[in-house]
Amino acid sequence: MRHLLPLVTRVMVGTGFLATPLFGEAPWSFAMNLHGGPTLAGLKTVSQDAGYTFGLSLEGGKRLANGASLVTSVGYQWIPGDNRLVSKYAASVPATGINPSIYDMRMRKTNGGGFQAAVLYRANLAFDGFFVQGGLQFGSIKMNERDGGTRVTTNGTAISNMYNPSSPGILSITTIQDDHDATAFTVGPKLGAGYMVNDFAALTLNATMFRAKSHSSNPVNGWAAELGLNIRF
Repeated sequence: MRHLLPLVTRVMVGTGFLATPLFGEAPWSFAMNLHGGPTLAGLKTVSQDAGYTFGLSLEGGKRLANGASLVTSVGYQWIPGDNRLVSKYAASVPATGINPSIYDMRMRKTNGGGFQAAVLYRANLAFDGFFVQGGLQFGSIKMNERDGGTRVTTNGTAISNMYNPSSPGILSITTIQDDHDATAFTVGPKLGAGYMVNDFAALTLNATMFRAKSHSSNPVNGWAAELGLNIRF
């Protein structure tokens, strides 16, 4: 039994039953990142002020001779959008003298996302467990813009009830269903810091620049400030 003890100990360490500082000692590290937070500037505008984003990524790190690490990651970033009333018409409208005259009641919903990759330099600080990182992130964001609503076409006379298809002067009432995608490619800085909670988990805070556009807007740059949970394999 005495002779079996060293062998059992080695097996337990190798299978993870006994924690060892794998991230601190191993030349390679692998992790999954869950992250999310608020969006700022143009990135918030293109999502119609929804104002948040979240993502999932996988990373691999190569430990360098100076104790720092070169980290690469790939993942998917979601940029949810909000609903916005784009146009509306009153219950009654005056005469325009233009035949046909068109009135839209239009609601717009946006949603976006895309694959992202990053290359980061990660360096440990003098404070135990703390690190900083910086580098470039590149990828694409595709924003979907979906419009729904009602279109009223009139003969240009005054209409007393725009909601009644039988009102004199109304030629037709149709449903609006428009769906458009727009993609923007981006390369931008990613800067952050983190704290190693233990050998298998870390908390991070990163600021990343993205570029995005929608069918009805020009390309814009914006930032995301994300808290993250880094789970080491």
